[in-house]
Amino acid sequence: RQQPALRARELLKLLDELVHAPPAWGAAGAGASAGAGVPAGATSPVPAGAAGATGAGFAASAAMEKFGPKVFGGTFSNATFPDGFFDVLTMWDIIEHFPEPREALAKANRLLKTSGLLLVNTPNEQSLTKGTARFLYRASGGRIKRAVNKLYHCYHTSYFTARTLLLLLEKTGFTVIARQTKVIPMSRGRNPPGSKAIIKTLSLAEKLLHAEYEMQFIARKRETV
Repeated sequence: RQQPALRARELLKLLDELVHAPPAWGAAGAGASAGAGVPAGATSPVPAGAAGATGAGFAASAAMEKFGPKVFGGTFSNATFPDGFFDVLTMWDIIEHFPEPREALAKANRLLKTSGLLLVNTPNEQSLTKGTARFLYRASGGRIKRAVNKLYHCYHTSYFTARTLLLLLEKTGFTVIARQTKVIPMSRGRNPPGSKAIIKTLSLAEKLLHAEYEMQFIARKRETV
């Protein structure tokens, strides 16, 4: 029998593969600033759009085409699902966009049934990539700023380390049951060959130093006493 931590790691790996898969619409909430949920009582791992997805317009539109009017497209703060509606909620590359992440996590807790799961993926402030970008900017007196501009921009309003995200989850009624870090596949992005080589080198160093760019958490809603 598998241990809970192992099953949780496998779930993280599966969800990460789904969310970053090429769009054959196999993954609900795929893409940045998208979230998704599985309704309480669901008997199969349906894409969350079947119950209601919030976030990026393109993700919601794709889910609506496949699942119809059960999908909600809009900001998380405007979502009106009843308390205890979901078994699972995902925040894949979205929590860093919330100006008030504590309020968002508190709402996620309310929307989950008791013992429901929340899955969070967000950049790691203690990653080697971010640390290098900050060092180059400061050491050059602000002249080397391309990396900082790419990693710190107006769309990200909240930043986390593993410790601060863990504390925030605990303060909003969750218990973290699994977490991991991973390098972001930026080398496949729209970057010139020189930049890709630098990113690939940083990614290899991040693995060696255990200072990867992304954090992934699975948290369970605690039972109220």
